[in-house]
Amino acid sequence: MRSPGLADELVRHRAVLDGATPLSKVAHFGDPAAEAAAAFASGVVRDQSARARLRVRGKDRHDFVQRMCTNDVKRVAGAVGLAAAFTNAKGRLLDLVRIAERGEELLLLGSDGQAAPFKAWLEKHVVMEELELLDAAESDASLLAFGPRAEAAVRSVLGELPAPVDGGFGVRRAPFAGGEVVLLGMGAPPLHSIELVAPAALAGPLFARLVEAGLAPIGEEAWSQVRVEAGIPQHGREIQENANPLEAGLLHAVSFQKGCYIGQEVVARLNSYAKVQRHLVGVRFPASVDPAAVNEIFWDLLRVGNASSVARSPRLDATVALAFVKSEYSKPGTPVYTVRAGERFEGTLCEVPFR
Repeated sequence: MRSPGLADELVRHRAVLDGATPLSKVAHFGDPAAEAAAAFASGVVRDQSARARLRVRGKDRHDFVQRMCTNDVKRVAGAVGLAAAFTNAKGRLLDLVRIAERGEELLLLGSDGQAAPFKAWLEKHVVMEELELLDAAESDASLLAFGPRAEAAVRSVLGELPAPVDGGFGVRRAPFAGGEVVLLGMGAPPLHSIELVAPAALAGPLFARLVEAGLAPIGEEAWSQVRVEAGIPQHGREIQENANPLEAGLLHAVSFQKGCYIGQEVVARLNSYAKVQRHLVGVRFPASVDPAAVNEIFWDLLRVGNASSVARSPRLDATVALAFVKSEYSKPGTPVYTVRAGERFEGTLCEVPFR
């Protein structure tokens, strides 16, 4: 759900919608290449109306979320938020979620388009807890500020920023236009951006002020490139049920000291016995390589992995990919290649974010 005010503001900035239902995303604002370039040269603001936004209320909210996710929710307090993975009984990824406290409720911020299935999955596991799960799609909006000037722009609009937090991210509540915005600060990659959760009615004015402060609007065509360069996982690609949190590079979202959660035994065993079979890494190819040509990843004559997301980066003069690669071959600097229609394209494994 996108508020009318935000929809009007997007149109004012010449947004072109993709026409999908039930919620059309912004494909671009007229020049995807310029939008992608701005993300790393200055900064951008992204409409996240498709983002899963759940509110958990009731006296058992902390205990319930604690037993459902991989991180230690006991650390979540007014100024401290955490990233956590939610896994099934086999330790496989369901989603990566930002968790923050807002007054007498917890905010769970998950992947685009996953609000309904995520809420339904949580509801199946409510037993005797006194709590209420609410879809906040109509009440709250989410905007993302990304790039080197994101902090300065947010500070100029809201007057403050969250303080850094070890092992998590800072949370701050700031007044804006007669209401209140929750600021979720930067954390360990892939959370190297500032998320702003605002009442839906304030999303349009907040978006406008961030643009006035120097952040360029960015659509999904450009964001699909930017997120690969930044190493930000996407649901259905890097966040998928055939991967576990350790394979997907989400170690920062896992606590090995907390109590039980769904999938905990599997995740703990993988860590304790070094049984992680593959890792999510970056792969860099020459810019001449068509992104559509990048699929299977080979070392010598062995197939050692598969690309999950691929994009061409003018900034890096390269074609870059996120790929799951077998652990023994996943060291940065390892020469690899991919093959399409009998033609071989040489590449190199590297760390993400790409630099």
